[in-house]
Amino acid sequence: MLRRLCIVGTLLVLFLSVGSNAHADGITRQDVRDEIRSYLQEHSAPPPDHRVLSKSGINLKSGDLTLNIGGRALIDTIFHETSNVTQGSRVDGINNGIEFRQVWLRFAPSFGKYLSGKIQLAFETGNIIFQDVYFDVHKLRDCFGCGVPNLRVGHFFEPFSLNKLTPGTRLTFLERALPVALAPFRNTGVMLHDDFRGGRFGYAAGVFGNSNRVGLTNFNRDGHAATARVWATPWTDCHCLCKRLHLGFSYSHRWDLNGVRYGARPEDHLARVLIDTDFSTDAMGQPLLADANRVNEFAAEIALVFGRFSVQAEYIRSAVSSAAGGGPVFDGWYAFASYWITGECRKYAKGNFAGRITPCREFLEKDCCGSGGWEVAVRYSTLDLNDSNIQGGKMSDITLGVNWHLHPNARVMFNYVRSRIDDDVATGQDLNTFAIRVQFDL
Repeated sequence: MLRRLCIVGTLLVLFLSVGSNAHADGITRQDVRDEIRSYLQEHSAPPPDHRVLSKSGINLKSGDLTLNIGGRALIDTIFHETSNVTQGSRVDGINNGIEFRQVWLRFAPSFGKYLSGKIQLAFETGNIIFQDVYFDVHKLRDCFGCGVPNLRVGHFFEPFSLNKLTPGTRLTFLERALPVALAPFRNTGVMLHDDFRGGRFGYAAGVFGNSNRVGLTNFNRDGHAATARVWATPWTDCHCLCKRLHLGFSYSHRWDLNGVRYGARPEDHLARVLIDTDFSTDAMGQPLLADANRVNEFAAEIALVFGRFSVQAEYIRSAVSSAAGGGPVFDGWYAFASYWITGECRKYAKGNFAGRITPCREFLEKDCCGSGGWEVAVRYSTLDLNDSNIQGGKMSDITLGVNWHLHPNARVMFNYVRSRIDDDVATGQDLNTFAIRVQFDL
């Protein structure tokens, strides 16, 4: 530092000593200015390698420690209109309203190159609920060679179903499709995962204990699970990130269970559960699936992104071991298509659609002429909880959606859902749902 100060001081003295003469010993004042500027540019400190605030949240860094802080808020306004509804049925009397669908806070630390974690908490009805709370050890192949997978320990989504694993802020519709009710949720466990050939192939497999909403697992009461998912991108366009074909398969074996229950509401969160395996009970009012102790679940998924256009479909099936229930098998499927009017595309990478959408022209940018990104979509989904001795009901939804992306961190969603419900009281009942969501996230 002292040496640099001496050099700069010498240059300044030389600059001041140059007289008003156009030349002094062949050196002009402009030459000195250029020399000082060149030296300062060469020896100045490099710009920081991170931004404190970015579209992915607040980023703090100290040495090899980093911390990303973010969150989300989803606000829904929902109106229901019923037709062909039997008085006294479960469809009758569904309320309208406004709710904060999600208010979450996220902390994602990184400890050097190989260690990272995530703490994501939800604030619901005055309580703090665990969402993702896990620890990652990754890039082990750099130390131990190819084939050594990454490791995740904690509370997180089991690797099952494309629609289930897609983050809530990246969904094409307000809610996930009906058959996702058959998929496992977040649980506490250990998982190995990796991808190959630039993310074109990958897998995840783990063992889990069924846990409650604060991550507590009681092995003697709640049972265990082994769950795995494999996926591939058999077709890609190397020159266009918006052209991809995805295939995936998931399987989960669950044992030592203390009963099983499946239920679903229409594809809006304010509606009550309208089909439910617990509707089938014995003479004492006990659900027939209370004796279930083993379940096998399977899912097959496919998705295609071709520029502005994309399609996605999935089939999910669950076979339950239950003497009272008669060994029922429940299943459902969905398919949807979407189109970006303004030219964007769904962001796919490594077996998931978790990428943030950046509108080609953000709302009101460029002299207030930006329109934001506009996407239209349609989906059909169905779930059947009737089989053997279980008559939990059947429901089918047709959903029309319009998404307006004002900014990479903000969007407005419009959904119309037409639901056809056959419950244990009546069949052929229709529910019309009109929903608006305002969402922002970091």
